[in-house]
Amino acid sequence: MLERALHVDHTTIYRWVQRYAPERDKRCRSHLKATTDSWRVDETYVKVKGTWMSLYRAVDSQGKTLEFRLSATRDAAAAKRFFSNMLTAPHPTTPRVITVDKNAAYPKAFKELQAEEAIPEACELTSASSTSTPSSNRITASSKDASNRGWASSHLKRHGTRYKVMRA
Repeated sequence: MLERALHVDHTTIYRWVQRYAPERDKRCRSHLKATTDSWRVDETYVKVKGTWMSLYRAVDSQGKTLEFRLSATRDAAAAKRFFSNMLTAPHPTTPRVITVDKNAAYPKAFKELQAEEAIPEACELTSASSTSTPSSNRITASSKDASNRGWASSHLKRHGTRYKVMRA
């Protein structure tokens, strides 16, 4: 505003944000990337600065990442925090089905959030069987694809064929 020689107090800008942010949110929500209503949740352990932590991940049925969270613990409270974050994040659709692995903390956290009405009653929680784990396979496949791309890139660099492949 100073560029146009207008003096505006910081409280005025704060009031504008309070007034117009909900309207902008409504208008922008329809332009977010579409997600499906079938979500898959998984967790794995990762080492962060020498400490093992749980990485909670949620993807939709097309493999798009919806949410992730690092947690020092792998219990019902951590699962509840992850579900809360996942459901309060701006997604164009609400989940119809959430598929989880066999972690016993998920059903407890899911029931608590449904009792608090943070999760719609129509949403159901399903567990992936150990013989065929579509949620784990889809999540793991996305990370394997990334590691395979890294391997291919380093392999091509190492053998001097990168330039030849790009020229073809």
